Amino acid sequence: MPDEGDEWVRIGGMKLGVDGGFEGGWMREPHDEPWGEHGTFRGVNTMKQAAHTDVVRELNRLGWRVATHAVGDAAIDEVLAAHEAANADRSIAGKRWTIEHGFIPQADQFPRMKALDLVISAQDHLYLAGPSLVSYWGAKRAA
Repeated sequence: MPDEGDEWVRIGGMKLGVDGGFEGGWMREPHDEPWGEHGTFRGVNTMKQAAHTDVVRELNRLGWRVATHAVGDAAIDEVLAAHEAANADRSIAGKRWTIEHGFIPQADQFPRMKALDLVISAQDHLYLAGPSLVSYWGAKRAA
């Protein structure tokens, strides 16, 4: 059950995923070449919007906190849409719902994140992965 446990071990929530890692981040725009496969590769979407939204809404109904892995901006869009749907059912504000990583956010996503009172679980290894990110995403996106 949500928050079941004691002072030593406690269940904190459920983690979901909607895209791949560096090389598979689900993006609004195709990856740079050669990874963009002539403009057709936008990353890996591991859970489609409708199914993801259904799961997130049900977890919210059951009282679970949700953290979702989303690297690319399209993945963040999917997570935000699902969180907004869940929030319409029952407020998630103040419950520490999280976007895991959120490497490529766009300016239009920040007000949505703030309205939902989301937490971003960032990682510090992006600096070390910089050369790989330039290769996978292109210099402009990696910057």
